Amino acid sequence: MDPQSRDVICAELRATAAAEDWSPWQLVQAIHDKAETPTLLMAWRLAAGQTQADVIAGIRGLAADDGHPLLPQQPSIPHYSRWENGHGLPGRFYRRYLDRQCPS
Repeated sequence: MDPQSRDVICAELRATAAAEDWSPWQLVQAIHDKAETPTLLMAWRLAAGQTQADVIAGIRGLAADDGHPLLPQQPSIPHYSRWENGHGLPGRFYRRYLDRQCPS
């Protein structure tokens, strides 16, 4: 599915979720199914209405708050994109920050 179509579907689903008081998990599942995301990681990001750059900035900020500042290229957008597209998995270090950013 092309990114523009996916964005439209996700915006419509976020509006429906807000109007019908869906849980975050219900929204993620609907996005995963209807927007045909390759992974739940991508569906979580789209449910939150964030860009990949937003998520990476959040990871960097949380790591810095924990006393583990990252280099500006850590993680890179191409690296994060591989995780979202199922071509690799984030390590334990990154997973803890991704978990803290997921909608709850």
